[in-house]
Amino acid sequence: MGVTTRPAPGRHRRPIIGAGARAVGAAIVAFVALVAITNIVFQDPTFVDRVSFVNQSSYDIRIDVTGGDGQGGMPLGVATQRCTTEFRLVIDQGSVWRIRFHAQGTEGGEVTVSRTDLERADWTFQIPDAVAADLTSRGTPPPPVQGCAPGTT
Repeated sequence: MGVTTRPAPGRHRRPIIGAGARAVGAAIVAFVALVAITNIVFQDPTFVDRVSFVNQSSYDIRIDVTGGDGQGGMPLGVATQRCTTEFRLVIDQGSVWRIRFHAQGTEGGEVTVSRTDLERADWTFQIPDAVAADLTSRGTPPPPVQGCAPGTT
């Protein structure tokens, strides 16, 4: 006499999934979530191809730019005296740019300008005469006279 077994009514057999398969599935889900979060949190900044500064003063003026909130920002470099200096691949500061000026270790003030005005001027900004006047009034000596450096006009 043979014995036959059958599953109890209403119960179905489930395929057995090993712990390794579950771990692989969890790793894939975690990786996809990490990529999605990274794309949201770490967005690359946008750049302006070129920003030129016209400096008609007798000072070599260091220029820093930041967004309208004044936080963060970036140093651009030095706008050589009596030259137009071009800076390439500048991080876009948004709809409002704050431009800060320094010379010979002295603050030369700050100007706020809209991105629209910069675009309209083909990304060329003339450093206001008031910057040099402020530096002079603070007793800041101008550097020795020099010609325009390569990359300036």
